[in-house]
Amino acid sequence: MDGGYAFAERRVACFYPRGAQYFEDTAPPFSMITIRPKNGKFSDKLSHRDVLGTLMGLNIDRSCIGDILFLNDEKGRILVFVVSEDIAELIINSVDRMKHTTVVCEPAPADLAITYTPTFREVKVSVASTRIDSMISAAFNESRSKMSDLFPARRVFVNSRLIMRTDYVLKEGDIVSVRGFGRFRYVEELGRSKKDRQMVLLEIYE
Repeated sequence: MDGGYAFAERRVACFYPRGAQYFEDTAPPFSMITIRPKNGKFSDKLSHRDVLGTLMGLNIDRSCIGDILFLNDEKGRILVFVVSEDIAELIINSVDRMKHTTVVCEPAPADLAITYTPTFREVKVSVASTRIDSMISAAFNESRSKMSDLFPARRVFVNSRLIMRTDYVLKEGDIVSVRGFGRFRYVEELGRSKKDRQMVLLEIYE
């Protein structure tokens, strides 16, 4: 499974002939492009939804787009992973505006994904259990009943796998994505609180 960089959420499955060895320097099956405001001083603050909406407007299937990363560098670049050079070329040649902002799309330097490290904040929360409905409720400070409605809507993923059951139990190291809310990593259990609830450490991605 490869997503183009170490922390990828969206990944593709790569199949090799029996007996073939996968070498770490094998090029991942992704092309990369960057999107940046042409004039940062007068640009809107673009969101993940703005970027994805523009790309879907080109009739590109969502499965052809990998992770979309906001690099937060001095150029305001956004890094997009796509599964073929043809799609990358389509985006570069077709996209010149997002929301009300004029943008520049161009091929990304080969080493850009290697240097990317996600930013997150650590939070310690108490939960009734490490069931996924309890954990996402604590992570995003929402009611458990509200978050439970997200499961039949197919908006909850663990390690990129769709989860439909509210009683799914998370394991340390799991990365949870909730569409419309964000994602977090369950780092570890810290023990029990005075009220005998589980204390856990989470990394909330920003």
